[in-house]
Amino acid sequence: MRSIMKQSPHYLHTVQKRYEYIIEKKGEAFFKGKTLLEVGCFFGDFANLFSKHCSAITCSDLGPQLDSWGKAIKLYSHRPEFTFKVCDLNTGFPTGHWDICLNLRSLHHLEDPAVAVKRMAKAADFFIIESGVLDSSDPKLAPARWTTKNAYLKRAEQPRVVPTREFLESQFEKNGLAFERLTDLKVSSKRIYDFKVTEDGEYKKGYSGFWFAWPK
Repeated sequence: MRSIMKQSPHYLHTVQKRYEYIIEKKGEAFFKGKTLLEVGCFFGDFANLFSKHCSAITCSDLGPQLDSWGKAIKLYSHRPEFTFKVCDLNTGFPTGHWDICLNLRSLHHLEDPAVAVKRMAKAADFFIIESGVLDSSDPKLAPARWTTKNAYLKRAEQPRVVPTREFLESQFEKNGLAFERLTDLKVSSKRIYDFKVTEDGEYKKGYSGFWFAWPK
């Protein structure tokens, strides 16, 4: 199906590359016939790629207040394998249980990501999580100020440190999750996916972390 984001080749490129990375690491057979929840689904393009393998897809995001939600509904709601659930991860989590929970680059938007990880840990048997921000000793790669209002990135306001990895892995341990830290995925030389990492309009080289996690 043609994506609503065809006007943004970079967006489509990063969606495809991240999907290919996950499939390369786990294999298509791992996803065959399984149920998948994507929290923070945006336009539903990631979920759509996994629908080639999974038996049922649930997409969750903030709902009508996001332009992307309406477009995702328009693109995919007519397909019987898709279900849509409105949920604000700051205040709750979709009800139900899934084989796989996919969360790509949304935790850094939340007021308390630790609470979201705790809720997520009860919702599925396997998790695919992408941090969405950097671990770097380069101060030029610090998150932009507008992203630092939440607890996740307030820890990153110290000079020369973005403790994404330390924070997430401590939350996995706290919630009884074993995890595998994957090789960071570099998508392009000028941008970290579509995430602006400096405030002067300049994009630097860098990486974004991936983890697989599961109950011990």
